[in-house]
Amino acid sequence: MFARNAINLRAIFMWANFFSCVLLALGLWVVALNWACTVASYRLQQSRMQWGACVVPVVAQIFVGVAAIFTSHSAAPLLPGWLFWFVAFADVALLQILYVPVFLLRKELVRKSHHPAGKLRSTVVK
Repeated sequence: MFARNAINLRAIFMWANFFSCVLLALGLWVVALNWACTVASYRLQQSRMQWGACVVPVVAQIFVGVAAIFTSHSAAPLLPGWLFWFVAFADVALLQILYVPVFLLRKELVRKSHHPAGKLRSTVVK
């Protein structure tokens, strides 16, 4: 009876590791495609073409997160924990999402500094 349960647990851990590797590979594939789309968009912009390639945000992080959940339930994980974090944060779409608030704030500050009313307020009237 106990040997049969041990075999079932071993099979469950084996399948958890397998699904973890497959989902991590899918996440890595999405990250690679996002970087390829970013490079293609940059090259198209440099050649003054109106075409662009779009990145897919957050999909890679979902794949990697589910893969990390599968690995956390395994008794002997095949993949180290830092690998999940590396793949999740190497995605250029995530970096773009994090950069948007900084870009908008910088754009607003530049717009206010170039606005005539903003310059009038900053000058001292004697």
